[in-house]
Amino acid sequence: MGFITKRRLASPALALLAVVAVAGVASAGTTTYRTFGDVKESPVGTFTIVSDQMVLIPGYENYGPQPEDGGVYLNSKSVSGKRIGAVSFSFRSSGHVAGGAPRFSLPINTDGVSNKVAFYAFIDVNGCGSDTFVSTTNSACSVNAGSEVFANWAAFAAAHPSYRVAPGSTPFIVADGALGTYTVSDIVLR
Repeated sequence: MGFITKRRLASPALALLAVVAVAGVASAGTTTYRTFGDVKESPVGTFTIVSDQMVLIPGYENYGPQPEDGGVYLNSKSVSGKRIGAVSFSFRSSGHVAGGAPRFSLPINTDGVSNKVAFYAFIDVNGCGSDTFVSTTNSACSVNAGSEVFANWAAFAAAHPSYRVAPGSTPFIVADGALGTYTVSDIVLR
């Protein structure tokens, strides 16, 4: 990190640029990911989620063994409480793709008052057509939101401008439902 000498900066714009540059360097590398299930990180920021065995999940005994699941999330609630039209989520997918895996699971609050999760909205690789860029900004990615389906996140946000990411909740990426090796990288949650 640099320092500012006693010389005057040429303009206030340069001073602002210096502050932004230093803040950018200071905030770089502060992303802390958390994982669940069988997940390995390598290289940094790339996660391989392995679903390689069937397990009995309590409460699902009538359905028989289910494929194990795994996922990744940011150890941050920086998007908690934000309106759905003001957030940007994305990741790149490679490896196995099955059903709705891998996908974003986004907790949605509909009343704007409580911390209650009314439902989860899902954006998955298959819903993005042949694109492996799963994102709220990708117009090719359909959104399953409760009982509704939208062509993309912009259509979902336009239909429900008061919906928010549920306060106190954390969006996450999950791979479940089918055996396979799923890889996600370039994760953005803001």
